[in-house]
Amino acid sequence: MGFGVRRSVNLGGDVRMNVGKRGVSMSAGSKGARVRVGSNGVRVRATVPGTGIYYENGLRANRNSSSSNQAYRQNRLTQTQKDEQKKQEQAMARDAVARFQEKCEFLISLHKDCTETFNWNHIVRTPPFTEGEQGPNEKEAEEAVTNYRPTLRDRFFKRKEARHRLLMEAIGPAKEEDDKLYEEWLSIKGLGERVLKGQVDSYAKVIDDLAPFADIEKLGSGFNHSFKDRYQAVFDLYVHSDKVIPSHELSLTKTGKLSSKQMTKTKFYELYQDYVASVVLRVAREMFALLPLQTVTINAKGEQFNSATGFHEENTILSVKIDRQTLEALNFDRIDCSDSMQNFEHRMSFKKTKGFSPVENLEVVQ
Repeated sequence: MGFGVRRSVNLGGDVRMNVGKRGVSMSAGSKGARVRVGSNGVRVRATVPGTGIYYENGLRANRNSSSSNQAYRQNRLTQTQKDEQKKQEQAMARDAVARFQEKCEFLISLHKDCTETFNWNHIVRTPPFTEGEQGPNEKEAEEAVTNYRPTLRDRFFKRKEARHRLLMEAIGPAKEEDDKLYEEWLSIKGLGERVLKGQVDSYAKVIDDLAPFADIEKLGSGFNHSFKDRYQAVFDLYVHSDKVIPSHELSLTKTGKLSSKQMTKTKFYELYQDYVASVVLRVAREMFALLPLQTVTINAKGEQFNSATGFHEENTILSVKIDRQTLEALNFDRIDCSDSMQNFEHRMSFKKTKGFSPVENLEVVQ
C-alpha cells in the first residue's frame, strides 16, 4: 500500500481510465471508494474528494508464493519420475536374477526329462489301420458326408448342393493322408525290425532321426556315440563348460539393485560337477528309452589347463558305465546327481576348490 497522485478520465457510468507512472488501468465505483484493475492486478482505492490524495491497497497474488508452488510441483513431478524409474530398474533386476537362477536350476535338472520309452515290439506290430480298409481320415470324411444336414441358411441361399460337393471332394485328400500315414508306419516298422534284430546301424539312425539331445546341444555341449554290440553303447560328451556354466553370479542388493560378481571357484565347480552328472544321467535315460541297450559307457570330456605345455587340453573328467536296471531304480526327482555316480562303476577325481582332474576312460569289453 502507499500514497500518490493520479490523473483520471471519466468514461461514464462511474467508470474511469486512470493514467499514472505505472501505466493505464480501469476503475469503477463511487467517489471515495473504487476498484482498479491494471497490470499489477486488482487494487482497492479510497480517495479524499477534491484533493487528489488517495489510499490504495493491492489485492494481487503473492508472486513469490506462486513461484514456490510451481517449484514444489516440479520437484514432486521429478521425484515421482525418479521413483517410477527406480521401480522399473528393480523389476528388471529381479527378472535378471530370476532368469539366472532358472538357468542354474535347469543345468542341474536335465536328468529329470526324458523321451517317452519306445516299445519297438508294439510299434512293429501295430499299424495305424488295417491294410485294405479305410483309414481314419477317409472314414472321418465319409462320415461328414453321411451326417450332413443342410441348415436353413443353406436352403435359403441354395447352397445345399455346393456344401455336399465340397464334402465329397474332401474324401480324396483324406485318403491320400491315410496312404501317407501308412507309408510312414512301414518305414518306422522297417527301422524297428532292424532295431529288434540288434543291427547297430539302425541304432545310429534312431538317434539321428529323433534328436533326443537337441536341448543339450543348444546349451553348447556336443557328443559322439558308437555301439560296441547290440547291448553296449559308448557316448563321448564334450561339456564345453565355458559356453555352458555362467562365470558371473547375479543377485539383488539390499536396495533392490542388480549385483553381478564373479562366481566363486567352489560354487562354479559345484555347479559344473552337478551339470556334468545331470547330463550323463540324461544321456543314459535317452539311450535306454529309445534302444534295447543294457549298458551305456559315457565319457564326459572338459577343457583342462596343462601347466607343462601352457595350453588347455580336452581330457576325460568323468567316465561312468551305467546299466539299465540300476538306473531305472533311481528316484530322479530327489537324487543328487553327483552323488548318484556312486551307484555305478565310474572314474572321477574332483575337489571343491580345484574342480575336476583328468581320468582314464573305462574299458569297454565286447
